[in-house]
Amino acid sequence: NNPPTLSLKNEDLNAFDQWVVNERVQNTLEVLTQDDDGDSVYLEILDKPTGVFVKNKSIIYTADSSLPMKLGLRAKDSKGAYSPIVYVYIAVCTSCNGHGRCTNTTRDIEYFNGYFQIFKCSCYPAYTGADCELELDACASKPCSVGQECTDLTAAQQGNNLTGYLCGNCPDGYNRSNATENCFDIDECTNKNNGCQHNCTNTIGSYQCSCRDGYRLDLSDRKTCNDINECEEQTARCQHKCKNTEGSYNCSCFEGYLLKSNGYNCEL
Repeated sequence: NNPPTLSLKNEDLNAFDQWVVNERVQNTLEVLTQDDDGDSVYLEILDKPTGVFVKNKSIIYTADSSLPMKLGLRAKDSKGAYSPIVYVYIAVCTSCNGHGRCTNTTRDIEYFNGYFQIFKCSCYPAYTGADCELELDACASKPCSVGQECTDLTAAQQGNNLTGYLCGNCPDGYNRSNATENCFDIDECTNKNNGCQHNCTNTIGSYQCSCRDGYRLDLSDRKTCNDINECEEQTARCQHKCKNTEGSYNCSCFEGYLLKSNGYNCEL
């Protein structure tokens, strides 16, 4: 008595000899058997895994990615002879929770030395996770500019749009870019020094006024520059007499003395 033979129908396998099955629906794999003696042949499933049964020399499998298995098949003829065991490589396409689609790339985790694998999901823009089970927090990556409030859109609000967040108003000292919706610093100094009497220095989100030598910034408005009276404040370098001028001072000498070339000291 010659044992029967068993093989899988190539049309049911992908280029990697995997049986690609969809989760939670019945999938059919046609099995080819032959017995040279003309004996009746029956299919057997090893270890009777959950969700698998034989129907008309085909394997019916309701896939469940949470229950990995190793599917082994063999043929048995009416005289009790067995074919060699054939193990089926299975690749499961999950539903991605209805929030994505399967790719052609399997996940890094393999079961039973690669005999049971699961395809990666490509999630719709509003979802994330291995099975697209989580709504994406689009604000987690801090896409808005500093000082802008970020509002994460719900999946229903986002739909299939690639952007899942809204940025709030720009803080003082910034304008919104029409191209990117981000905020950019306003250079207040380009607007006639923005009220600074002397010097204007732009800063991030603001500006600062400063004064030329001989002047001090008015602390009440921080824009006006007031003359410093170096003579009254005794900061002048004059050896004899001091006369305040706008933004500076002049030195002079007592009668009988001459002002030296340095402009400060006196000599006979």
